[in-house]
Amino acid sequence: MNAPVRPPSPDDASPQHVLQAILAKDFRFFVYYVFGLLRPGILFKPNWHIHAMAHKVSQVASGEVKRLIITVPPRNLKSIIASVALPAWYLGHNPSERVVAVSYSAELAKTHANDFRRVVTDPLYQAVFPNMRLARETDIEIHTTLRGRRYATSIGGTLTGRGGNLFIIDDPLKPGDATSDVTREGVIEWYRSTLVTRPDDKQAARIIVVMQRIHVDDLVGYLLDSDAGYEVLSLPAVAQSTTTYDLGGGRTHTREKGDLLHPAHEPAEVLLDIKKNMGSMQFSAQYQQAPEPAGGKIIKRKMLKYYSSVERRPTDRIVMSWDIALSEQEAGHYSACVVLLNRGDSYFVLEVIRGKFPFDRLKEKIIEVKQRDLFEGGSIVLPKDAPWLDAFVSELLSFPGRHDDQVDALSQGLAWRREAWKGPLTQRRTIGI
Repeated sequence: MNAPVRPPSPDDASPQHVLQAILAKDFRFFVYYVFGLLRPGILFKPNWHIHAMAHKVSQVASGEVKRLIITVPPRNLKSIIASVALPAWYLGHNPSERVVAVSYSAELAKTHANDFRRVVTDPLYQAVFPNMRLARETDIEIHTTLRGRRYATSIGGTLTGRGGNLFIIDDPLKPGDATSDVTREGVIEWYRSTLVTRPDDKQAARIIVVMQRIHVDDLVGYLLDSDAGYEVLSLPAVAQSTTTYDLGGGRTHTREKGDLLHPAHEPAEVLLDIKKNMGSMQFSAQYQQAPEPAGGKIIKRKMLKYYSSVERRPTDRIVMSWDIALSEQEAGHYSACVVLLNRGDSYFVLEVIRGKFPFDRLKEKIIEVKQRDLFEGGSIVLPKDAPWLDAFVSELLSFPGRHDDQVDALSQGLAWRREAWKGPLTQRRTIGI
């Protein structure tokens, strides 16, 4: 067991010692320090999402979290935090431990290793972590004097004879490989057959995956579908729903629907330009962390029709279909409502509501939707512009997928007509699990 880093006593609490104590204890400030060391002359722009990532990563370092996925747009400090700061911090506190850091290419893995080397040989780092000293090193393997190490490799690279208790997978796929079934499946097979067999202590080992999503069937997609026990921190460029994030130390940040991730770094006009240049499908994956299959799975994009406005006719009927989840927990399913205007064999989607509502709030939401005036409004027609449209279409095109609650609500509404229910509109209850 390694001796803990000793905090300064009141007698030696000079500004320098206070700084060292903060860097040893608070991973957020350690990230700031690493950024300044690796990017001198570049203005650091602090933001709540950096605190959110730092908090979750510090929980991995402490062992509180054993499996973590972070999905975030490119150029948002994920590699500095995960591939450089995390192993430096972890080995600073545990210099006899072994770390494996993985990237999609050997060159990228070496770049991260060089940045790590720059940090751990810095005089301030060595003052903060006096027990962490390098014994020998190569381009890919850096050993400590206490027989710990950081080993860098690429996806598909060898791990024979090399294990550890902290595994960092940082961008296992580059965006150019998104359409390659062989490459994507190769990453997943390497994870299943190689990486998961390498922990020194199967119960204590931590695995963190940080990446931008590039495809529904990328490594993160596989891990989510296989219920591998990962906690997920998803940070889309534009919030699709109101979400509260834990920043550590009792602090939280509530992000409202439509809020930008880091407006000082990427304001709205920059994101719009990126989306225009890369296309909505790639933007949805890499920036929104919501990849959709090319053309769709069962429901194809070419099948979708859109409307600008619709006027209510006396013979129209309104169908409000709720797919209600049983669980109110964060990891549980969503409750979703799809409101349809039925006109003969056509269905106009008027409104979509989706969220994780406590039961009392769910009842209020049902009443609220029922009382709305929704008459402004192929066989299923969508509005050309609606705040819920992108997420709704993404789920349609990705169906069947991890979350199908909106599709379930739509199908239930359509079933009302298919089953030729007669008489006045009545309540029909189903439960989504």
